[in-house]
Amino acid sequence: MTFLANFGCSDAPEVCKIDVTVIDETVPTPYCHYGLAIALMGIDTDNDGINDEGMVEVWASDLDAGSFASCNTGEAVSFSFSSDPTDNVRVFTCDDVGRNDVEIWVTDADGQQSYCNTYVRVQNNSANIEDCEDSDNYSSLSGHLNIHYGGHPDEVTLKAEGTSHVGVETPVMTYEIVETYVDSFQNQTGTWIYFLDIDTVWTETMEMIYPTQSTYLTNFGELYTFQELEHYHDYTIEVISEDENINRVNRGDLVELKAYLEGIITFTPFQKLAADINQDGIINTDDYDLLNDYINNPSQVNLDVEWHFFSEGMDMENMDSSEDCVEFCIVNDLQEDTYKVNLIGYRLGDITDVDVDAVLEESESISAEISDVSSYIEHFISPNPFVNAFNVELKNAEIGNAVFVLKDQSGQVILTRSVMIENTSSIMNINVDKPLLAGVYVYEIRTKTEVLTGKLIKI
Repeated sequence: MTFLANFGCSDAPEVCKIDVTVIDETVPTPYCHYGLAIALMGIDTDNDGINDEGMVEVWASDLDAGSFASCNTGEAVSFSFSSDPTDNVRVFTCDDVGRNDVEIWVTDADGQQSYCNTYVRVQNNSANIEDCEDSDNYSSLSGHLNIHYGGHPDEVTLKAEGTSHVGVETPVMTYEIVETYVDSFQNQTGTWIYFLDIDTVWTETMEMIYPTQSTYLTNFGELYTFQELEHYHDYTIEVISEDENINRVNRGDLVELKAYLEGIITFTPFQKLAADINQDGIINTDDYDLLNDYINNPSQVNLDVEWHFFSEGMDMENMDSSEDCVEFCIVNDLQEDTYKVNLIGYRLGDITDVDVDAVLEESESISAEISDVSSYIEHFISPNPFVNAFNVELKNAEIGNAVFVLKDQSGQVILTRSVMIENTSSIMNINVDKPLLAGVYVYEIRTKTEVLTGKLIKI
């Protein structure tokens, strides 16, 4: 390139020629497709009709997404898997099934280079090659979701978020604006005017960067499962859901809370969390009143209906309120191919699974059936629900021996009591002298002429 100029030759006012060479020292700009999936082609090496090996060729240019020479001269660029421009094709086999991280190098006509990072996912799909398994460095994360008193919640959605456990040392540029006084003068009003030289000073530092991965979502059936979580990441698992089943909170929970406030029963850590209706860290009559209002008129009380889940391995014994709990599960530095984490959860107000109204309604229905097919014996049990003792009143029963039998719902006999009916109206006093779990039990009253049945609720 030639310029005409009146400098650089002599002091004489004449024109001379200077040759100026412009050099392109700007590296090309790389753009890569982030991720390429490709299937192996099956190979039958022993001609037995079954593919026992596989291969596929991938060209570096296949992953190009529009790389170009930075001066936009229109010159072609070439692609390779390394700084060697001839390393432009790779052969993948069964040993490479899964994710393979690669570099795509871009080289311009002057030999200047830059590269980008991406990956090739090799799959054994239609080829059905035997013993050709995924060698990914990925994990599956799964487990059960249980309600604190047993059973599973309704349909919920889980979220897992991962952050790289292994940091990448990355250059980070910071800058500072520097102002320097270079001249000044005083104007007619006596004000000093300053001329500034403003410069930007850039500083490069190396920092450890932990790139955050995408969010993973999955629905819960009998077992939740997250697939293809990258190794060496820290993951947090949360349950994000709303449960529209308002029947989970019912009068049975109110009875349970009343017994707790009266000191009759104790609560598990999860029951304490569920009973703290206003979430102030204290379980008192304010919670009882709020729960009572919600049960009587749920549309008028704004109660949190979301599930709150915690890792089964968390020590809940010393956590009396929701303020002390971290409501997610953390899995640090995940390396295992498969990892299981079971979660236990609660809903506000859902203290117990015993629905008093439903049980009493069923008991009344059973009694009315009994009245149709039997004679005239009437029986009443109070209190029901009970804590440690209850009374059984019989009317119109024949004088003679009677037996009271209490069973759990599997049919196992818990206790039996024999009494003598001396009058047509008698009362049995039944004391339960062994610890029983809260729940629903079945009873039988066997008299000289009849067998009466029903249900009892233990709180």
